[in-house]
Amino acid sequence: MATILSEGDAAGNESKFKGLLNQDTVLFVVQGSKPESEGLFEIANGLGTGHRGVVWAKNPSDIANVVSGLSSSVNPPPSENDLGFTVSLTNVIRDVIRADEETPDEVRVFEAYANAENDQ
Repeated sequence: MATILSEGDAAGNESKFKGLLNQDTVLFVVQGSKPESEGLFEIANGLGTGHRGVVWAKNPSDIANVVSGLSSSVNPPPSENDLGFTVSLTNVIRDVIRADEETPDEVRVFEAYANAENDQ
């Protein structure tokens, strides 16, 4: 399942993101509209099979209120500047790909999914 949140619809995007959190999926959330974000979305989508989903929030501020309300096992929790993060089936943020990390490859994306799947 891949979802791209439309630009210019903050209220709709927040509502749609809340709905995605209620599905039985591990979510990889890609943030921003940089070329790195698009590449990350493509990798996460390619690995997003079965119970894995990916959502691309081109405008992270649209979902910031929802994200700030999620529990996080990562310190600090993701900021709007980070490239992405994963959310477990129990809606806990389990991994963050920081803005200052090297451009993520398939191994890093797989690791982020795996961290969310190992929801202990």
